Amino acid sequence: MVLGPPSSLPAAVLFGAHTTGGRIVREENRFRMQQSANSASGGNLAQKRLAREYELVYILTPNVDPDDAEKVSTRIQEVVSRLGGKITKVDQWGRRKLAYPIKKSSRGVFVFVKIVGYNDVVAELERNLRNFDAVMRFQTVRREGTFDLAEVTVDPEEAKFTRLEVAPADEEPEPSFEERLGLTARPPRERDDEMMSDIDDDMIPDLNAPAKPSKPAAGGEEPQA
Repeated sequence: MVLGPPSSLPAAVLFGAHTTGGRIVREENRFRMQQSANSASGGNLAQKRLAREYELVYILTPNVDPDDAEKVSTRIQEVVSRLGGKITKVDQWGRRKLAYPIKKSSRGVFVFVKIVGYNDVVAELERNLRNFDAVMRFQTVRREGTFDLAEVTVDPEEAKFTRLEVAPADEEPEPSFEERLGLTARPPRERDDEMMSDIDDDMIPDLNAPAKPSKPAAGGEEPQA
């Protein structure tokens, strides 16, 4: 008994075909056509991969340097662009008081960013934000709905990061750990010193001076001691 070429054996075993050569050829052709159809449908699915919308809020230290804040925003833009996403809105809320102290700070600089991208963009963004000392806290929320990134339009003015201003010099500094516990007194602020310097010495009563005699009553009678 003479067997055919080795290449014909796997096809016959795979399709359970008879020894008829025409049947094997037809089964192989059908298998190739099915593979081509699956590849084509898979390519279309990859092209129509839908994205989700995410809202990111991160908090910077209250006295963050503007250059450090710019490094954080630049990294966010790089990560989103590299992973095929889009930043659709940026809103810098500025310095706000925190609901509770974070890293011994009672205030922070809030930045809101809206992103349209795939699931991997969130994990990569949060991984990068953890590496910045200037970032005290961050949170990402996924919104409802899916989007085709090719159809998402971006307004450059809405998605632009503005440079952070330097913290004002007259802003009250963060209290130390000892000051929070009441172990040490907080130094007076310069504003308080300026207000005290404007007060005339005559306006401050002398507690050691003798009491002045009181005036007589309206009826002319001397007040009783």
